Amino acid sequence: MNLPIIGLIPAGGTASRLGNMPCSKELIPIPSPVPNQLPEPVSQRLIRAYCSAGAQRISWILRHGKWDIPAYFGSGQNYGVPMDYSVMHYPYGPPFTLFQACPLFQNHLVLLGFPDILLNHPNPFSPLVHTLRENPGIDVALGTVTAIDPSSVDIVHANEDHFVTHIFPKPDKPTSSIAWIWAAWKPAFSHFLENFIRQKLEQISSLNTHLTPIPEIHIGHTIHHFIQSGGQVKAVHFPKTQYLDIGTPTGYNNLHSFIHAHHHLSSSEP
Repeated sequence: MNLPIIGLIPAGGTASRLGNMPCSKELIPIPSPVPNQLPEPVSQRLIRAYCSAGAQRISWILRHGKWDIPAYFGSGQNYGVPMDYSVMHYPYGPPFTLFQACPLFQNHLVLLGFPDILLNHPNPFSPLVHTLRENPGIDVALGTVTAIDPSSVDIVHANEDHFVTHIFPKPDKPTSSIAWIWAAWKPAFSHFLENFIRQKLEQISSLNTHLTPIPEIHIGHTIHHFIQSGGQVKAVHFPKTQYLDIGTPTGYNNLHSFIHAHHHLSSSEP
């Protein structure tokens, strides 16, 4: 029996690197891929990719104050997919943001992308969904690409069968240029993530956080610990796919050239 599919959109960042933006960075307008159409919010591309992979629901997790996002997308009715909204509570990194919505995505096949990262592939999640559904023993599928700047992303090491053995979030000295940028997973990882973050919160509550800074925890850390506990994670490599993080000044400045260069998207891989 196929699990229902839900797409998660974490919107917990402050976009501080972009200065004083007039809207949440998830609503930054970008040129529409449809000729003669008005610009669209950058996150609409991720929504479209989720729907192409069969998502029946989309769940946003917002930082307090990002009320322009639900004001814009509403119930999702105008976008062909129901949407709901949670508000994040713990500012310690993306896994804590996702933790806020754990009750909503248990017992689902989960899709995770990042709304401010553009891909030049129109349907990047369907190959991951196919991998999970055709391989009962695989818990997580990662979309991997060749990194532009390996020190700014989660570097992936995999064996010859493409099973991931290690993940190194934002390494100072990268030993590879292969990085994961998007993901899909089954309930086994959802349960692990919930328990992992509960344990981290217990550890944090025992600290005097005014004296002991809390290092940011990345989703890559969580997946790595899942692998170490026996979870099966498969890399699905997209050798021709490129990405652009518009949450950085450099990426934002390159937005229009990226859109122009990849106006005609290819779906030939993998």
